[in-house]
Amino acid sequence: EKVNGTVQGAKITIEHSEAQYSLQNGVLLQVDGRLTLPNEVVERRYTQIFFLAPQDKGFFVLNDILCLHPTIDATAAAAPAGPRPAENGYLTLAPDSQAPLLQQQQQQQHPG
Repeated sequence: EKVNGTVQGAKITIEHSEAQYSLQNGVLLQVDGRLTLPNEVVERRYTQIFFLAPQDKGFFVLNDILCLHPTIDATAAAAPAGPRPAENGYLTLAPDSQAPLLQQQQQQQHPG
């Protein structure tokens, strides 16, 4: 319901959620899933994190972060793994591309 309230008219599929008690009996929630925005055909992955703060009767949403992940087309999915720029400007390495780097670092630290 919270995601639907954030993006009116979106088609939502929740795939996974986590909850953890937090400061002063609040609850931190993370929800991952897929959504289709109104007037779009493409389905996007999303992550939403929010903090539920206690009040006299139940909770209220104190903080809410919604991250819509970029869509992946068929040609990008077939591209070889390697460094790729993230939307925030930081470099993200695909898991497979890190293995040779780690092996090289281990060989330099422990030659022989």
